[in-house]
Amino acid sequence: MNFYQYDYQQDMYFIEIRNRFELIQWLYTDNDHFIENFADKINKDVLKKLFVNSKNLKKYLNQTKRKMNRLNGVHLECAQHIQQFVEVFAKEYDFTNIKNINSDCEDTKFTNILHADVDFRNSYTKYLRRKDIEYWRNKAFADYGLALSAMLDFINYLGVKADSELAEEKRNDLLRYFQSAQKRLQLGKRMMSASDDSYLDCMIVLPENNDAVINKFKLMQCEYNSIVEELFFVQKEYFAQFQDGEFPLDAESKLFEHQSNQYIGKMNEVGFEMSLFILNLMNVEVPDFYILSPLTYENHFEHLYA
Repeated sequence: MNFYQYDYQQDMYFIEIRNRFELIQWLYTDNDHFIENFADKINKDVLKKLFVNSKNLKKYLNQTKRKMNRLNGVHLECAQHIQQFVEVFAKEYDFTNIKNINSDCEDTKFTNILHADVDFRNSYTKYLRRKDIEYWRNKAFADYGLALSAMLDFINYLGVKADSELAEEKRNDLLRYFQSAQKRLQLGKRMMSASDDSYLDCMIVLPENNDAVINKFKLMQCEYNSIVEELFFVQKEYFAQFQDGEFPLDAESKLFEHQSNQYIGKMNEVGFEMSLFILNLMNVEVPDFYILSPLTYENHFEHLYA
């Protein structure tokens, strides 16, 4: 963050708060991803884990909000943006809320998350250092949000002959946003190789004898970026196949859905591990949480064989 290294104690408080919130976001996202896409894998054991996650997440979120009273100034200001963003996930992805359990609210949930994401990216970027991989990743996700918005419009126009020109325009828009997002991710990785800004959290938490820690965190950052790049590539290539307002073959659509779900699940897992890694470095107690996406991983080629 561009406000680091002026007040060590505030930096430490903020690093804990931010990683707590990010851990919460990853867990809510993973729970929802599993429930929405892998309902057939929900057995008694998985259901128990989902309810344990739900119970502990609510407690952990309240604890984290109470801990924010230690922050002040720009540290508090930035943390409040993160809090507002994460609370949207907590509201929309709470499967125990009966209001969230019907098909009509799925589109509303997606739209609310998308709008919150756009608002957050716009407000959060100003706190990041330009040589931090997260700065460029944040920019990439801002482009991804625009791509998803264009995708919704494209799908609405698709199949209506009178709207064919509008559909093609939106398809070109989303392809352009995906291409921009990919370039930003690649730039972020180059920046990480040229500067220490991408692992300042580690350097502040563990200022000495931290080479092994930094190398491990760097590998996690690279893995996460690679997964996001693959997700963007798969989605861009799928929409590039649409010709003359017609959907690709059913087999291609199923493969696209399968691959997207695998990458999103892996994003949830690695994102969670990065936040947990920092919290463990700080000796912050973390409740029992379960990332469920690893239960869904399959060899991508199995889908082709089937």
